[in-house]
Amino acid sequence: MRINGKQAMLCFLLLLAFFILTLFAGTKGPPVFLYLSIVPGLLVSLVTPGYMLLRLLRFEFKRLSESIIYSVGASIFLLFCAGLLSNTILPLLGVSEPLATLPLVLLIVILNLCLLYVCKRRNVEPALKLKMPAVSAWAAAMYVVPPLFVIGSVMGVTGLNNGGSNFLAMTVLLGIGLYSATLLLLKGKMPVSLFPYSLYFMTLALLLGISLRGWLISGHDILYEYSVFQLTQDHAHWSIDYYRDAYNSCLSITILPTMLSGLMPKIPDQLIFRILFQSIFALTPVALFLFIRKFLSSAYAFIAVLFFISQPPLLQDFAFMTRQEL
Repeated sequence: MRINGKQAMLCFLLLLAFFILTLFAGTKGPPVFLYLSIVPGLLVSLVTPGYMLLRLLRFEFKRLSESIIYSVGASIFLLFCAGLLSNTILPLLGVSEPLATLPLVLLIVILNLCLLYVCKRRNVEPALKLKMPAVSAWAAAMYVVPPLFVIGSVMGVTGLNNGGSNFLAMTVLLGIGLYSATLLLLKGKMPVSLFPYSLYFMTLALLLGISLRGWLISGHDILYEYSVFQLTQDHAHWSIDYYRDAYNSCLSITILPTMLSGLMPKIPDQLIFRILFQSIFALTPVALFLFIRKFLSSAYAFIAVLFFISQPPLLQDFAFMTRQEL
């Protein structure tokens, strides 16, 4: 499926308009509209800015997984820059809360529109091309399984939080092992895209099984990180003078989560750290696979990344160190 430049620009504008309308309607009317703004809010903040920047830089990607990784990474870079710029300049213009919802919405709208305008001026088409591999019924079934690990992990940790058995959580771990062995055994019959696809969901299942433990945010470094985020959010402005500490100097746990919280008010603040940041970090093994794939076969690259995600830091610590994940 191919979407040409004009169609892609129209889709981006419609997405941006839908985000603005649902956010405005939810703020002024029924709060249910705020839930409708979450998905477009994530896209216009964490995907489309980076994608358009990469198009301006003439990057071309052969795989969908590469496009997603670079788009999210470039979008986070743009949010860092735009958020810090807004945080610095707006107070000089009399805006005491530059990281409040209204300034942030205006910022993200201006950022997306400026990138679209520059794309048009430079005759760079932000075209989209999706190619679905022709797969057998057995391979299609293998695509269905990895998301089930995430569902099972969330259900398992919820049961543990309620004082239940660890049976489901252990079943997910066993399932990941059996699935990985099956994928390697049938590697010759499986499309290459199945390897990064499965790595993402398996990693996310492992991370959520840790980060969602307990009904309140829990862990070690994440408690300190969450406190400096709340400090920034309470002021709707970041300043090192509020608390002179190394944690408060990290934009990844001060300005970034404050921006995401302001753009999507219906996402509970804790879930930004416990779910959203984990969903971003789960792209790391995919990036590692794509890198190793340049030197080894898909099967060996998959085994190498399995070694990475099976290490104690990922299984125990990374979900509690969001600044390092970002």
